[in-house]
Amino acid sequence: VAFVDKTVYRFHVEWMRDSSPGLVGSDFYRKSARHLFNVDQYVATDARPADDGSKLVVQFKNGTGTGVSDEYASRWLHAFAPYVGRPLHEKGRTVQPAVGLKGTGS
Repeated sequence: VAFVDKTVYRFHVEWMRDSSPGLVGSDFYRKSARHLFNVDQYVATDARPADDGSKLVVQFKNGTGTGVSDEYASRWLHAFAPYVGRPLHEKGRTVQPAVGLKGTGS
């Protein structure tokens, strides 16, 4: 996925499917844990920007041939990208963990 700031990330299909806006409630908890156990059965067959790039629509298909379409807010996806995506852009690197306070054990 390429973003307007010239960063590019590859996302795991399992993470994309598990974080589908359609599978979580208004409190951001899963509506059902049942979906978690079949995310590995999906492949992404298409991904396209929508609404002038403010959204990404991803088509998924599972082993039974059932197709599913999910829509992700681009800003939301970009916020998670450094933590869950693989950077493909120049100078791409993973986010470094925060350094704890010396002498506190954190």
